[in-house]
Amino acid sequence: MKDANGIQSPLEDNESSEATSDSEQTGDDSEDGDLAAFDAKLAHALQTRPTTADVDAASTTSSSSDMTDSQMEALDSHIAQIFQERKSLSRSRRQKTQQKDAKESIIHFKCRVLELLEIYVKQQHQKPLALELLLPLLTATRTTTSQQVSAKACGLVREYGRICKGKELPEVGDAGEVLGLLQEVHVEAMREASNAHAGACSQASLFLVRLLVGMDRENLRKVVEIYA
Repeated sequence: MKDANGIQSPLEDNESSEATSDSEQTGDDSEDGDLAAFDAKLAHALQTRPTTADVDAASTTSSSSDMTDSQMEALDSHIAQIFQERKSLSRSRRQKTQQKDAKESIIHFKCRVLELLEIYVKQQHQKPLALELLLPLLTATRTTTSQQVSAKACGLVREYGRICKGKELPEVGDAGEVLGLLQEVHVEAMREASNAHAGACSQASLFLVRLLVGMDRENLRKVVEIYA
């Protein structure tokens, strides 16, 4: 049976784990607080002299006129630093937004691929090529950090097994290829992952056993050897 790597690559999830909506909201609140702090720094830097009700109008026209050149230079440097920090924070927020959008786009793309594969399975489930989807789907269920992608991959494995019953089993001529796939599924099942992944592996194994027995009841003995 052909290697399924060509199908696996668009499904495997290599991106870092997505933050939850609560943590994102917390991060946004923190960043808003930082922006408010920088605004406060800027206001404090510009407020060079407090005003009172009994100060003469002539003495409050402009506090900057009372400042020396060195004080003006220091104030200018301070303000420049504040704006630089503000610029850096804005850049950081923009990058986080872009990363979030990129992750959402990747998830959307993977879900779309799985939807197309579901259409293929429903229409071509008796083709031997459809069997090559099983292992990549199980791997995607284990490696993805998206619950949406995992649920779709598990659902497709379940749907494939549901459709392939009775005379609707895949038309495979070589039982050895199916036995090899069954062994690969068992190796995948032993990898530490979620309950959803374990359930999908179990469904895939039962489906392959049913296929082998449907091809020849003598294959049951070989299946027992794999399970032993």
